[in-house]
Amino acid sequence: MTKNASLAAAALALCAAAASAQVVKEDDSALAKARKAEVEGVGAAQPLTQTLYASGSPSAVFVDPRAIESMPSGYKPEDLETAEVTYRMEGRSKKITAVRGSELNRGEAVSWSGVKSEDGKWLQVESRGLAGWVKADELSGPGWSSWQPELATAFKTRPAAKDGRRKAFVEEAASHIGAPYVWGARSPKTGFDCSGLVQYSMDVVWPGNNVPRVSRDQQAAGKPVTNEADLKTGDLVFTGSPVHHVMIFMEDGEVVEAMGRKYGVRRSELAARIGGKPHSFATYFAE
Repeated sequence: MTKNASLAAAALALCAAAASAQVVKEDDSALAKARKAEVEGVGAAQPLTQTLYASGSPSAVFVDPRAIESMPSGYKPEDLETAEVTYRMEGRSKKITAVRGSELNRGEAVSWSGVKSEDGKWLQVESRGLAGWVKADELSGPGWSSWQPELATAFKTRPAAKDGRRKAFVEEAASHIGAPYVWGARSPKTGFDCSGLVQYSMDVVWPGNNVPRVSRDQQAAGKPVTNEADLKTGDLVFTGSPVHHVMIFMEDGEVVEAMGRKYGVRRSELAARIGGKPHSFATYFAE
């Protein structure tokens, strides 16, 4: 190889090395940007979400009052437990007054986008279709090791009855007859509201189901049942326009429901509950 050829080869090698180094440098830069985005991009349009678990029993979820059931008969605004949360949105502080809208049972998972209150005491989470705020000290991360499964009642699954999940669902709901009606609640420890009884009972017999939290969403997400005569055990009955109440069809023309503050969870006659009211039916069971 001539001297000039050697110099040319050396130059090419240096160029290749430089290009290779440049590629590595660009990869490192992209990785660094991605890692930075994971931290700084939390709460942006496409946040990095993570799973947290309720460590309280139960843990209250505070939501926009418009996001939950219509206020049932017998309640007054002053009955509602409220919380004030200040957080940042688009660079500005925003203060909201939220009301207690639901509950998380110990061990229940939520998705957290990284948005938190300015004082760090509240985290904005999503749980089963309901977005709201939970006290930060009542949520723990994936490494949490103190969860006691026997206390996580929402995750205690009973064997499906011989007639399947439909019957098991109704049996679970009926087992809470006599429990108090508590707006926003879905726990045997505190009581239930109408949609809370539906979601909790379904969680017990069918973990991983897709039943949302509030009645109007439960109606929208279910498969419509056209006629009353077609109702089967475990189907849902809704009243109101827009929907604001839900009941569980049992059999023989009866429903089980969290009726209201005065009555709690009880059996009722379907005909009496839907007579003269706007109503609809839906199911979450395929068979």
